[in-house]
Amino acid sequence: MNKAQSCVLLIDGGGSGARARLCTLDGTILATGKGGPANLSSDYAGASQNLHALAELVYAQAGRDQSLMAADFAFVALAGAGASAQRQELIDSFSFQNMTLATDIDVTLAAALGTEQDGVVAMLGTGSFYVWRSQGEVRRVGGWGMHLGDECGGAWLGRELLREAVKAYDKVGIQSPLTAQLIEEFGGSPKAMVPFARDAQAADYAKLAPRLVAAYEQGDSVATAIINRALEMLCATLGPADQLPGQRLCFLGGLGPFYQNHMPADYQAICRSAAGEALDGAFWLAQREFGF
Repeated sequence: MNKAQSCVLLIDGGGSGARARLCTLDGTILATGKGGPANLSSDYAGASQNLHALAELVYAQAGRDQSLMAADFAFVALAGAGASAQRQELIDSFSFQNMTLATDIDVTLAAALGTEQDGVVAMLGTGSFYVWRSQGEVRRVGGWGMHLGDECGGAWLGRELLREAVKAYDKVGIQSPLTAQLIEEFGGSPKAMVPFARDAQAADYAKLAPRLVAAYEQGDSVATAIINRALEMLCATLGPADQLPGQRLCFLGGLGPFYQNHMPADYQAICRSAAGEALDGAFWLAQREFGF
């Protein structure tokens, strides 16, 4: 099979799930699909299983025999890929002609700014990270997981909410309708929160984020305090708006639009739409990596 008949599988995965696109080398999309969580650092076995299932799904949807993977390319960007000692093990578990394993940060930057534009990307999903590009130099902050960071991400918001609910129960914090609802859902006391907190993954905490955001919009006092704290942290991490490279700021991730709409006016003034989606960024990087 000549190269023109080959395809490329693109995958963007994180703690809440993964998305895939199978396309021809000129970018024509043959199939898309969604799969389970794919964070290599927190759950390699689960991520590997979900990625193989997702690859099988999109190949089946495209009507392309999986034996043709040997002639195809794959560009896979995953949360935790940079810190995983099992990168090569994952690559070897597939049979692609050529497969590159990148981080979700790599494709986020490409999707937001293209491959050359100066600017700053704030990725706020289950976790969080920030990337600066200035005159070809790239600086990254965050992306270390919820135990060491991920401030302002969905998992961080969910954990902060549970902490505030415990404080409210102990009468050392503010009680609000949202904290009262949570305590009731956990059986009337924080006792059931303890095993939840012990076993919960980032995605479990992040499931609480939409409720927190909705409560914030309704004026809940605890939700307001948490979101205001998050906004202050965002501003501190980004630095002064007038000093950001390229005067271009791009918010991405499930929480990105929410934060963008609630940032101070000087930050909102330099916000720009992303050049494309994460899988577009993966395709552009694959073009450069594989030379097609």
